[in-house]
Amino acid sequence: MTTQVISTTELANIIAEQTPVDVTGMTERSALIAQNAAKRAAKETVQTVLDAVQAELAKGNTVNLNGFGKFEVRDVAARTGRNPKTGEELQIEASKRVAFKASSALKATAKGE
Repeated sequence: MTTQVISTTELANIIAEQTPVDVTGMTERSALIAQNAAKRAAKETVQTVLDAVQAELAKGNTVNLNGFGKFEVRDVAARTGRNPKTGEELQIEASKRVAFKASSALKATAKGE
């Protein structure tokens, strides 16, 4: 099984395709315009959600999406590392990183259960 990377735009298009647009009585051109508007709205919604998650993480907050997973900022302690080229020891400063923990429902879906 090959995997593929889905971009934000492609994700929005998938959402738009699953969102019913009533084109009854519309001309072909009007129906196309309505479908494009649905795609645009889906893309804006996806981007708004991602921006909100990013803003909350920047504040140091945890974002829990029930049934999907949890995003949080974790502290990484300072440590000693090595330059792989020279072998010289160097001090790596403490930092923060974003972590994601998948929910049990998401893990089950990924396993095909």
